[in-house]
Amino acid sequence: MSVKLEHVPVAIVGAGPIGLTASCLLSQAGIKHILLEQSPGLHQWPQAHVVSARTMEILRAAGISEPALRAKAAPLADMSYLSCWVHTLAKEPWGGFALLSPENADYLVQVLQTTPTPNANIPQDKLEQILYQHAQAAPVVDIRFGHQLKSHVQSAKGVIASVCNREDDTLYEINADFLIACDGAGSAVRHQCGIEMRGPRSLQHWVTVVLQADFRHLVKAHPGLLYWTYGAERTGLFIAYDIDDRWVYMHACEEGQEITDEQPKQWVRSAIGDDTPFKIVHTDRWSMSAQVAQHFRDGRIFLAGDAAHRFPPTGGMGMNTGMQDVFNLCWKIARVVNGTSAVALLDSYEHERRPSVERNCEQSRVNFQKMSQVEEAIGISSNVEKTRENLNLLDIDDTHSQQRRERIQQSIDAQRDHFFMLGMDLGVCYDGALIQTCPEEAPQNNYRASEYNPSSAAGNRLPHCWLQEGDKQLSTHDIVASVKLTLLTTSDGYQQWAQALTDTGTDNIEMQIIGSAHLAPADDGWDTLIGIKQYGALLIRPDRHIAFSTDKFSEDAWVELSQLLKNYQVG
Repeated sequence: MSVKLEHVPVAIVGAGPIGLTASCLLSQAGIKHILLEQSPGLHQWPQAHVVSARTMEILRAAGISEPALRAKAAPLADMSYLSCWVHTLAKEPWGGFALLSPENADYLVQVLQTTPTPNANIPQDKLEQILYQHAQAAPVVDIRFGHQLKSHVQSAKGVIASVCNREDDTLYEINADFLIACDGAGSAVRHQCGIEMRGPRSLQHWVTVVLQADFRHLVKAHPGLLYWTYGAERTGLFIAYDIDDRWVYMHACEEGQEITDEQPKQWVRSAIGDDTPFKIVHTDRWSMSAQVAQHFRDGRIFLAGDAAHRFPPTGGMGMNTGMQDVFNLCWKIARVVNGTSAVALLDSYEHERRPSVERNCEQSRVNFQKMSQVEEAIGISSNVEKTRENLNLLDIDDTHSQQRRERIQQSIDAQRDHFFMLGMDLGVCYDGALIQTCPEEAPQNNYRASEYNPSSAAGNRLPHCWLQEGDKQLSTHDIVASVKLTLLTTSDGYQQWAQALTDTGTDNIEMQIIGSAHLAPADDGWDTLIGIKQYGALLIRPDRHIAFSTDKFSEDAWVELSQLLKNYQVG
């Protein structure tokens, strides 16, 4: 029996990285909310670990300390290789994808030029700890661990959720204006809404073995993140969360395969290839999927993260895509809750997010399938004896084996879109009712996975460049408001744009003037990447996407902007 009914503007279900980030964003907007998590606490084991540049930008926008994040990240020296392919961990790699190499220098330079926050390798459990510390400090949030959403009933005005306090099995009800489901791949909220997943449910099955181990002496010549190991009857993957202490070994298996307590120890020992000690601290099973929800919304309920989409981990886009979900959604919910915008604003969520979600899902699936090219070059086949022979020959130092290793390296080099995904990460471009309709010749990103082309055309992410405010250096992203729209213009165009906003009573827009004594370009990035002309302007949304772009002030430009602004306002 329910014991009480609470009202709150927003309820979030799931305190993983996506739910915690949503909480931080809502708190920043001053929106009261409750965060429900059925588990008694945060995740204890590492899962996702690739924190993309865009996610780092989102966390920066949410007020998360970048030094705190970097302190938990793997040092750059331990990421010399993004991936290595080996017989066993104790043997020299047959080939690898090197991050710190002359061949990839141009890509690294582009990363540093196009974002204020390059990507990091942070275990999910450590990331969650940082997010939780920030989230729980806000006065507008109530975080409840051990509280499980059992069911919900929805009306035109909100969602009544029945919640069980698992500590004492008492039930209570929450009346939320909106509910954000961040409750993972098996989302109870999604199931209750009757929303189906589309796409292959199971591409491959894996056993995950979390290890406490120091493998530094084995990989010191090629420190990296991933080590693919191959045997005649086994395929495995080591993930180096911390080379000196914390690893995960993933072993491919069959669905429903019986696994004894001793087998994981045998797999790991065989994949290491020597007697280096290790301790197994946790094991788990999971299935690789490539699925996207049929709908991301059911009335006042919104799906985000794994509740809305499940990707193969090849490319590390799963968690990062979920971060972009809530960055797109939370400022819109905040505007509706505070009365700035009509509920219709939320219609844009699925329209804007679905194309990039489906694109990321497909690219992750393609990355997974292309890995077979490396296995083919290595000599992996269904014939166990032939595979064993091929693997043993590769370890012999002769001309024939050297030629085969060169072919393996060529197949690894062809995986560039798997490991370099700046285009997928930063090249998201929105369209629809909240975005100015651009002429066909306007530059738009083409979504090539490893190539990002900054553009100030409407719909694109605001290009990053450095600005100077007194003795402080800021990114263009740092001057964008968290709930209001922001109009970027020049000192020459300020008076005209400001007067137009005043004359029409549009006062819910912040203005930032570039080129004034207060805020000036720190280098030539402003001209080359954004290039607002003398009387031009950009209208920037809280998620740092460009809603409107013009290179001049004119009556036609103002009329076009005024019409667009109606879609952001009440009535």
